[in-house]
Amino acid sequence: MPIRPRGLEPADAVVLHAGGYADLARFSGVDISGVNLRGLELVECVLEDVRADRAHLEECRWAESRVDRLTASELHAQRSVWREVSWESSRVGAFECHDAQWRSVLVEDCRIGFLGLGRANLLDVRLRGCTVDTLDLTAATLTRVAFEDCRVGELRVRESRLMDVDLRGLALSQVDDAAELRGAWVGADQLAELAPALAVHIGLRVI
Repeated sequence: MPIRPRGLEPADAVVLHAGGYADLARFSGVDISGVNLRGLELVECVLEDVRADRAHLEECRWAESRVDRLTASELHAQRSVWREVSWESSRVGAFECHDAQWRSVLVEDCRIGFLGLGRANLLDVRLRGCTVDTLDLTAATLTRVAFEDCRVGELRVRESRLMDVDLRGLALSQVDDAAELRGAWVGADQLAELAPALAVHIGLRVI
């Protein structure tokens, strides 16, 4: 379910800084492009209509919060922690989120060029109505992750671990290692599309 924090007070971007803390705040129309927000902790906050080109969110911790209509050419959030967070109607060119932890996260109606979640840990995550050119899940751990009405150009899953992952709502163009999809649910049409890659993996010769 989308996160809808209540009882929020309008806040200025001046309180957003590296190692900072904010709660019960609404940040609307702010520009955090190029700002170092490493280690920023947000609890029950909303960020809406935000510009965040090359913002640095490494090691940030956000909980029970919503991000709506964020735009960024690049967003750096390696080793970040997201718990009960909704990302909605946002556009990001490259979202670097390696080694992150996502718990109860919803990503809805977003357009992302590159979503890097290598070595990340995802639990109870849902992507709905999203388009991602490249989704990098290399060496990531996914548990109870679902895609609904999503499109991914390239899926990277080498060395990943999937448990109760539902790919049936995902239109997929390319996967780097189909054998690593073990533990995922796919539809009959998807299985037919993955058949050539699976045949290569087990050494079948198709004539």
